[in-house]
Amino acid sequence: MVVRRTHGAAVRQIGAVLGATAVVALIPASAAPAAGPQTLCGGWLKRAATKDEPNLLSYQFHCNWGITAYTLVVNRQPSNFDTIDDFSPTATVVSASPAPVTGVSFTCAGDIPGDGVSCNTGSATNYLPAPNYAQGQVDPSDPYCASVPPKSRPGTKPEPQAVVQLIITDTNGAQNGPFRLNLSPGCPAAKKKATASKPSKRSKKK
Repeated sequence: MVVRRTHGAAVRQIGAVLGATAVVALIPASAAPAAGPQTLCGGWLKRAATKDEPNLLSYQFHCNWGITAYTLVVNRQPSNFDTIDDFSPTATVVSASPAPVTGVSFTCAGDIPGDGVSCNTGSATNYLPAPNYAQGQVDPSDPYCASVPPKSRPGTKPEPQAVVQLIITDTNGAQNGPFRLNLSPGCPAAKKKATASKPSKRSKKK
């Protein structure tokens, strides 16, 4: 299920979307791990289009250290603040197998429309342990890949490809990132306009 609201004035999404908060299931943990090196994370995006959500993306990432919070930011240009239509009110965590993992939970919130969603456990003792993966969905208002918006005037330049970045807070309280999440498989190569070939000039014999 995807949280959706109509476009208009931005409405703050504070855990009251459809009367629910976004939850991520994790491995239970009784205490945070000891301090370690800088946390590094990686992940990717997958197309998850539906009839009603043609631009929907699923995201998945993991880190080399326990994390207690994360934020996904979606932008194209500095002035874009409404690049997200909605996001999933729930998310899951899986092992590398992959197999579902249950336990600790994250709550997520963000503006709709907006340009990001943030999730946290609210406690350093409840965390996503490495190397498990967090999974969820985010729905860009326009296609992820560069494209010309529908009903645009002839000659309109394509809208830039979206940039999805992950920023995390680890169990030491340190923030790390941004880590870029790319689409897999990637965007198709830009189509070049066909040009009429010019007749070759041949030298004439005297």
